[in-house]
Amino acid sequence: MRARGHRWGRLDAEYLHNEFFPQALNSLLSHQEEQGEKNHAALMLHARDEWTPIAVSDGWDGGDAEVERKLEGAFPGLSLGIKLHGTTLAAMGQRFIRQSFLILGAISLILAAGIFLTHRNIAHEMALARLKSDFVSNVSHELRTPLSLIRLYAELWRWAA
Repeated sequence: MRARGHRWGRLDAEYLHNEFFPQALNSLLSHQEEQGEKNHAALMLHARDEWTPIAVSDGWDGGDAEVERKLEGAFPGLSLGIKLHGTTLAAMGQRFIRQSFLILGAISLILAAGIFLTHRNIAHEMALARLKSDFVSNVSHELRTPLSLIRLYAELWRWAA
């Protein structure tokens, strides 16, 4: 870095403004792209009390930043603003909420269909069990009646003989 005045080692504000900060912001974003991460962000550096940018990365289309981060340490008094290309955090939040409600609605419909089918199958199984029980009781009644008559005749024959 170029220093203005060798005695105090102050940094040249024009160098920071025109070269260092824009190169740093662009190199950060290009480093992410080299690692295979898709880059949808643009960065802006500004003084905390002012909204005019000191430096912006390629792709900054103006406007306010979506997220602000204070830079402490080496650059006190500066803030880093992040903005997404083609969307806002609010739009992303709305899309997430919409997708969540759609998924929740689909799961609710599947759950309701499962409850309905389970109820229908249980009602069908109970009706079959009732039919089996009625059939067994009717058959046993129909068999007991002739058997009791046969037993009655057998008793009568034994008494008569």
